[in-house]
Amino acid sequence: MADLVLVPARQFGIVVLVNSARPSFEDRLAEITTVTGRVVDWALAAFLGLRAPADVALTRTAAELSEYAGTYLGNEEDLELSVDGTSSPYFSPNSAIAPCLT
Repeated sequence: MADLVLVPARQFGIVVLVNSARPSFEDRLAEITTVTGRVVDWALAAFLGLRAPADVALTRTAAELSEYAGTYLGNEEDLELSVDGTSSPYFSPNSAIAPCLT
C-alpha cells in the first residue's frame, strides 16, 4: 500500500509505503490507512506548516448520490455501490473490502 501526496506549489512530495502480507491485509486496512495518514499529516505540518482541515460531513440527497452508484473495477476486486433511499452507500458483501468498512 502506498500514499502519495504532492504539493507542487511548495516543491514538496511524500510517499509512504507500507509492506503487508495477505490475507491479513484486509483485516488491518483501517489501521494501516490511519498510520500512513498520520505520517503524511506530520510531514505536511513539520516541513510546510500545513494542517489538514477538519472533515466536514456533507448532506446529499439520494438523487445526488446516485451519480456515484455503479460497479468500480479494481485490480484485485470490484466494488459495487448503490443508494438505498436513505442516502447511504451500500458495499456489496461479495467485495473483499466490505468487511473493512463496517
